[in-house]
Amino acid sequence: MGNLRVEHAKAWFHDVFGRGDLDRLDEIAVDAVTVKTAGRHSVGKQEFIQFLDWYRSTFTNSEWELHDIIVGDEKVVIRYTGTSTYAGGWLELPTRDEPVKETGVLIFAFEGDLIRKIWCELSDLEVYSDLGGLAHIKNPQS
Repeated sequence: MGNLRVEHAKAWFHDVFGRGDLDRLDEIAVDAVTVKTAGRHSVGKQEFIQFLDWYRSTFTNSEWELHDIIVGDEKVVIRYTGTSTYAGGWLELPTRDEPVKETGVLIFAFEGDLIRKIWCELSDLEVYSDLGGLAHIKNPQS
């Protein structure tokens, strides 16, 4: 049972985010799957699909490296790094023709072997800073 859960969590990165495969999403997650970001926002499957469309057009050529995979009784936790090209369209930041690095931790909860809920802890501020979003702040120690 644990191996299938791990494979479904890996597919979230490689098939769903990496290739935008919505058929695969249907295979690995329940219809009522929810995604929570930093404990503030919770979206259902249709909102997530809209986000995925935006994300894949804004950050292209994504490649995911999964570093740590921790399996518990009811959850799978993955620490990851993603590299993509920023194509523009996020908070008026100019397009960049160079790789942008994202890091994070996702916690997957399951219903049977299907993903039921995901909690996301992401490095959005780092990505924003790397794209020049904090250039107006001068910090001699950074």
